[in-house]
Amino acid sequence: MKLQIKVESSNDLQELASSVSSEEFVELWAEAVMRLAKKNAEREAGTGFGRRVVAEGVRAETFPGRAEVTADYIGEHVHTGGPIASRNGKDLAIPLDTPASRQFNPQRLFARELNAIRLFPVKTKRGKKLLFRVPEKGEKNAKQEGPLFVVLHQTRPQRARPWWPTQEEAESASEKLLKSYLAY
Repeated sequence: MKLQIKVESSNDLQELASSVSSEEFVELWAEAVMRLAKKNAEREAGTGFGRRVVAEGVRAETFPGRAEVTADYIGEHVHTGGPIASRNGKDLAIPLDTPASRQFNPQRLFARELNAIRLFPVKTKRGKKLLFRVPEKGEKNAKQEGPLFVVLHQTRPQRARPWWPTQEEAESASEKLLKSYLAY
């Protein structure tokens, strides 16, 4: 499934579209729908940094006589839910909420973004793989601090958080923008 909304200038919002050129209409439509999708993402798609990531993944493309507004794979996943897995088949390092994480990774960055901290893996008796910080010379054992990440092939299923605008909402937003554009 791909999140997208399309318009073709000959079909939608005819009376307003006739007041502007076909190219202007398509560009205004794409701008209105993209604004609506970003606003929905910032309001409804998760919390904090997740909202920003989803909103930044909304794109609008205009072509001769038509336009498409789409969301990237992260936005699609937030909208539809389900387990999170790497697209390239590699394992995921999920940040844990431990005292060690609060001290050495307070922003809950991904493992690949922690340039200053070296990590080493440890497998538990139950088969889980954990990543610990490599201690500097003279520091205490990092295993006593606790793990920073757990390594998984995929997460548990995430609940869906619908945020993508419907076709009716897109047409309403387009109508409002066109009316305000024509009022000038």
